[in-house]
Amino acid sequence: MLRTLPLLSLLLLISSRLFAAEPRWLSEPNYDPHYNGASACSHYRDAPIPALAEQIATVYARRELAQSLGSQVESTFERLLLATGTQQQTAVKRAVRDEILLQSSTLLRGSRIAAKWSPPQADRICVWVVMPQAALDTWLNDELPQQINARLP
Repeated sequence: MLRTLPLLSLLLLISSRLFAAEPRWLSEPNYDPHYNGASACSHYRDAPIPALAEQIATVYARRELAQSLGSQVESTFERLLLATGTQQQTAVKRAVRDEILLQSSTLLRGSRIAAKWSPPQADRICVWVVMPQAALDTWLNDELPQQINARLP
């Protein structure tokens, strides 16, 4: 019995490294209410060097983040159009859309990689890209309406 104890301990140590649990952010990138997040993975075989695989995963995650923010931006767009009372004016719609595109790309530049993870015995890298929820709220509720109103004809 005493000889099997070290063997059992070694087996548990090895198996815990082989079957490490995925981080929560991989399946639930928005689990933390303080951040808007997105995660993505890239296989090392898709890139000539590991650093490039990480950059590919980061681009994918930022794209996912942009898409998830799109619904929030679209609802703000509709609200701002209703607030102007001139939904039919093409110039108003164009001004609002142009400002949203310009500002949202600027806002996404403020995103950062919060975590990286590479599963043991796997040939992929996963990244979690986040941006603070407070920054998004400030932009959607304060800055964006002011900037759009300044551009309206």
